[in-house]
Amino acid sequence: MRIQGVNVNPNANVVLGNLIGTKADAVGALGNTGHGVSVDSSAAQRVGGAFDSPNLSGNVIANNTLDGVSVQSGVGHLVLGNSIFANGGTPIDLGNDGPTSNDVCDADVGPNDLQNSPEITFAESTATSVRVKGTLSSPAGTYLIQVFASDACGRAVTPLGSTTVVVSACAAQTPTSFTTPELTWNEALGGALTLTATNEASGTSEISGCVFPIPALRGDADNDGTWGVSDVFFLINALFAGGPPPFFACLGDASNTNGVTVEDVFYLINFLFAGGPVPNPPLC
Repeated sequence: MRIQGVNVNPNANVVLGNLIGTKADAVGALGNTGHGVSVDSSAAQRVGGAFDSPNLSGNVIANNTLDGVSVQSGVGHLVLGNSIFANGGTPIDLGNDGPTSNDVCDADVGPNDLQNSPEITFAESTATSVRVKGTLSSPAGTYLIQVFASDACGRAVTPLGSTTVVVSACAAQTPTSFTTPELTWNEALGGALTLTATNEASGTSEISGCVFPIPALRGDADNDGTWGVSDVFFLINALFAGGPPPFFACLGDASNTNGVTVEDVFYLINFLFAGGPVPNPPLC
């Protein structure tokens, strides 16, 4: 592993809590002319958090001329919980050759087994939180999906949290779907959401493509982007027939009473059919 031009022995190392490419304030630029961190080792290295504690405060890796983290050989290298931005290349580069496309069932080989990155299918936010849906096409195993918020695409500035995905088997036409838990977030952290996937044996993927979350609409219980009678039926099913809950609690809290109850069913019926007030505030 090479960090800021310093050679580190080829045994397993942990790089944690460093400012790589910034001044001591973690803001001012003091970048390297190469990669921020270059991993070229057959022994598994760790840049940031561990697989069982990925949200440790990792490293700030910014303002470097080339990639933030370049994984050039070996497998099992973990890159978790870091803030990676404003580098000349990609945040994480497997193979030192720029962005690597995903392949079906992740059959290709290379640094970190060229681990596929997740693909985001949907993201939604309230004023204080965000959730993400996505898919992962990878061999059977356990994977850690880590979520980042940034001010622009192509970055991984603020780690928001993670979720675990178990792939039982890879089918070419049906990648494994996942939904993150509700993660603390606000607009000041940035609206561009990106993900990584990590398998403890193969290592961490490159950064996924980014999406911007849509704002959650209060009372839109079935989450189809509008108010309608289907929201009434969704709430009745959730409250009385064991149906799934709303994606966010506030989607079902039409009356804005900090909970999903039969009162919200009557509120929506009154709004939709009797000229009652619009759910207020309309955005969660």
